[in-house]
Amino acid sequence: MTAVSWDDAVRTVTGPGQIFELVDAEVRGVSMQVFRHAPPSIGTLFANARGFGDRTFLVYEDERLSFADAADRIDGLAHALVHRYGVAQGRPRRDRDAQLPGVG
Repeated sequence: MTAVSWDDAVRTVTGPGQIFELVDAEVRGVSMQVFRHAPPSIGTLFANARGFGDRTFLVYEDERLSFADAADRIDGLAHALVHRYGVAQGRPRRDRDAQLPGVG
């Protein structure tokens, strides 16, 4: 087996036509490289993950977490952010930071 450098490996998986293909894009007025095949939002990513149900999502030592378990935890976190900490779309960040413990 031939050793491959880190840079060569990155170029291989991020090149044209690859699953982690990088393309140039503008995000909020800033030019950067982004993954061509990435979901349009984190909400879409988690919605797609729900389809895997009881399949294993994460393994840590002897603990296993299914996609369904992860979705339940994510939903709980989202609920707390909205209902306990007042996070809302379009709300200025400085208003939220003042309500978070240890922030500001």
